[in-house]
Formats: sequence, structure tokens, C-alpha cells
Amino acid sequence: MGNKSVTLGKVPPPLAASMTFNTFKIPTSYRPDHQKALTYAQEAATAFAAYPDGWLAFFGGHGSGKTHLAVAIAGEQIQKGKKVYYFHVADLLDHLRHTFRPDSTIAYDRLFEEVKTADILVLDDLGLEKTTPWAEEKLRQLFGHRYDYRLPTVITTALTVPKVEENKLEGIAPIVSRLRDKSVCHLVNLDAPDYRVSGRVQGRKSPPGRDAQRSRS
Repeated sequence: MGNKSVTLGKVPPPLAASMTFNTFKIPTSYRPDHQKALTYAQEAATAFAAYPDGWLAFFGGHGSGKTHLAVAIAGEQIQKGKKVYYFHVADLLDHLRHTFRPDSTIAYDRLFEEVKTADILVLDDLGLEKTTPWAEEKLRQLFGHRYDYRLPTVITTALTVPKVEENKLEGIAPIVSRLRDKSVCHLVNLDAPDYRVSGRVQGRKSPPGRDAQRSRS
């Protein structure tokens, strides 16, 4: 992995700088029900960041603010000195596959153990990964361990979690079953428009070419 091992599992600096609780703004142009959903999600994220306990899962459409809140939680915990790992789920699986290569500088067992036991684990975009049997098994092991030990975990997904069968992703159904366990996981629906498509950032129009930098997936 070369120099990538230094930043493995770290929140990318541009995200850490731009996606904080202070920069999470709810457009006044949104419908009242959308504003209510985002306000509830923001409050849930703030509470979790203050006292991480169990799992917090954000589900909703792309650009609704899921990643922003997840990164904000990670930032707060990093400031408190916690061991935080942040991954897009697909990237995590790529890293794990890479550890099997002869030129890998990180052992698979060590990486997987660090991710499984992290103080805070943030898994972004569950459901976008390639669902091979190997990938599904690794995810089941990861989620199973953190579920059994009730380790603080933040998950974002564009899946309609309560209706996983309609998503035709039966391979991760055991994971979604754990997400439905209200004794462990707090499910939060970000029912709001795509922030990037709306073309508004903190109440102003986005400058050309800044969509990727300001995205709140």
C-alpha cells in the first residue's frame, strides 16, 4: 500500500474541514417535513457524538446529508482522542483484498482486527460495494463482531433499510437485520432532497466546480 498505509482509515482532510456540525446547514427553502427530518438527524448525530453508544445508521437518498453527519461525528471523536476508522465500504473491501498480495505492507489479520475493534467505526455507503460472496462474508464478520460487543458504529446507506428485500441485496440481509435491532441501532431517515442538485450551500448558490468539494452524500 505504500504511503497509503499512513492514512488508511483516516477521514480525508477536505472532508474533515468542511463536514462539521457547524457547517451542517438546513436550507430554509426546504419543505417543512424535509427540514424536520434533517433537524432530527442532526440532533441524533450530535447526541451520538457526545455519548457514543451502540449503532447509528443514516439512510436516505444521495446528497441528503448522511456523510456530512457521519464525518462530523468522526471529527468530534477524533478530537476526544478516540481511535476512529472511516471507510467507504467498497474501499475497505479493496484494502482487505490488497492485504493478500505479496507486496502488501499490512497483514490482513492486523488490519481486520483494528477495524473490528476500533473505538468508533464509520462505514459510508453500505450497499454500493460489489456483492461477491467473499465481500459479503467479510462484512458479515465485521458487523457481527461489532454487533455482539455493541461497539459504537456509524453507518450510512442509500438502501431503504426497512425494505431490504426490495433492494435485491439478499447477500447483506443479515447485516440489515442487525440494523433493524432497535436495542442496538438507532435508524435515522434523512428524507430530504439531494443537496448538490439543489445548487445551494449554506443558503447560497454553489460556485462552479465546487460541487464535489461541498457534497453532502
